[in-house]
Amino acid sequence: MGQHYLHITNKPKTAQELSDSILGGDVIAWNDPLWQGPCLGIPLEELSKTRAAHLATGDKGKAALNHQFAMRNKALRDFRYYDEVILWFDHDLEDQLQLIQILNWFNQQDAFNTNLTMINIGHFPGFFKFYGLEDLDRYQLEKIFPSRMDVSVNQLDIASMAWAVFTNAEPTEYSHFLRLNSSCMPFLKDAMTRLLQEFPRRSNGLSLTEYYILREFTCVERKIRSLWETYLRRESRPFLDFNGFVQLLRGLVEAPNPVLAVIRPPTKRKMLFNEKPQFSEDCKLGITQTGLAVWSGRVDWLRIRPTTVWIGGVNISANPQWRKADAERRVHKVAI
Repeated sequence: MGQHYLHITNKPKTAQELSDSILGGDVIAWNDPLWQGPCLGIPLEELSKTRAAHLATGDKGKAALNHQFAMRNKALRDFRYYDEVILWFDHDLEDQLQLIQILNWFNQQDAFNTNLTMINIGHFPGFFKFYGLEDLDRYQLEKIFPSRMDVSVNQLDIASMAWAVFTNAEPTEYSHFLRLNSSCMPFLKDAMTRLLQEFPRRSNGLSLTEYYILREFTCVERKIRSLWETYLRRESRPFLDFNGFVQLLRGLVEAPNPVLAVIRPPTKRKMLFNEKPQFSEDCKLGITQTGLAVWSGRVDWLRIRPTTVWIGGVNISANPQWRKADAERRVHKVAI
């Protein structure tokens, strides 16, 4: 009789490839961009409801996401029915945050006989730039399956420490964590360092991702696809997918005080008076006067953006004094 496996990974595409493979077993797609929105140090079921309320659009979307998370969590709670649980994650920020969440959860469980293993990779032969497990088909996933390793007590403890730092209401422990030896989790330190860079810059309130975007518009207009390709080159380990990138741009365009604007496209149809060009994946964008003021530091973006910003357990909008200096690996309070 063969082994009864439970595979846990990030994205639905990888989950589908695993389901289609010869490995067998059940598959969970964790599918939660933890780097955006509130992540509090509360039980998984309660946190899942908080996450669904933040991520979903409308009551139907919230109900669907609550159901998705509830089914995912139930499968996780039933892990003792399996001979082995395999965690499939890669090197980017989103995957590493999900990995520490799941490992922290296992670290809180009573003793169990189920074997807990992990595949945690940052490259694959033949890829000049490996973006992550979504790059791989089921045959390539089958090829790396034998390389899985047992999860150690040290890995569980490091993950729990990282999760506590991430979910803390104050970002005061990042610098301490980054000084620890976390080599048993080879991509975690870089991921936490990159997360720090999403805290608002002291000079203008932009996250590093927003900074990357605005710097491309100081002299020229850009199409979204071209901007996306530039973003991929700038990030050593991109954690945004294209849809997430488009949603971020939409927020910069549709804010009450937008920093970007859709450039009126050439069209044979005469546009109505005061008709605004529509935002779409194929449109061209340019920087606004507000955007130039933010870029130069004359206006603080965090002060004028309409949406509430969270990084882990920190409500940035309610505590705008938490700022990241460019050359430092810590966040501290500044007078603003």
